[in-house]
Amino acid sequence: MAKASRGKTAFKAILLIALAVFASVGFAEEKAAAPSWSPGFPMLMDAQVMLMWIRVTGAASYNVYKSEKKDELGNLLIKTIENNYLDTDIQGDRSYFYTVKAVSNSVEVETSAVGEILKLRPVQAPELAYWMGNNMVKLRFDNAHNGSALPIFYKVYKSNSEDGIYQLVGTSQGDKYTDIYIEKTIVYYKATAVDKNNVESAMSKSLKVEEARWIR
Repeated sequence: MAKASRGKTAFKAILLIALAVFASVGFAEEKAAAPSWSPGFPMLMDAQVMLMWIRVTGAASYNVYKSEKKDELGNLLIKTIENNYLDTDIQGDRSYFYTVKAVSNSVEVETSAVGEILKLRPVQAPELAYWMGNNMVKLRFDNAHNGSALPIFYKVYKSNSEDGIYQLVGTSQGDKYTDIYIEKTIVYYKATAVDKNNVESAMSKSLKVEEARWIR
């Protein structure tokens, strides 16, 4: 009986040790990984910045930081359980740097790469040129970027007088736009450039085109 009792005691000791090992290794809460930005984010949207990152296993929440210097963490912007945030406190003449930290058991455990929104001059208005032929007016958009945002497409406006009201009549994703005329008259064109964040430039200088009339 003594041997059996000692055997049971030894088995219990081994079992307790095994349970302790599993508790510290196998059953421990998984440590959260570093958050990573969703493709294309942070994204500038007019005067706002949309932040979106990929959820990580083990993270109970996220702390989002914002700085105007790349090598500084900056100030805590928000604590959130979501994986996105819209920052509306934006000034166009500044650069911003965002960092997301995963939080587990109320402790920040891993840090994302820095997400950058760099200062960029607004998209510039294009210069207009034209030529005529076969009852058509063909406009060409010339855009000198000089550090400004790149245009994604152009909007075309027209008026019957230079100082009149210009109405939107068409768009173009290329650097040309064609219009058809049927009568001899004078019209005026203006155009704007639109960047990837749907920010529209100021209107270009007016372009006078003689012997043309819109038929829209």
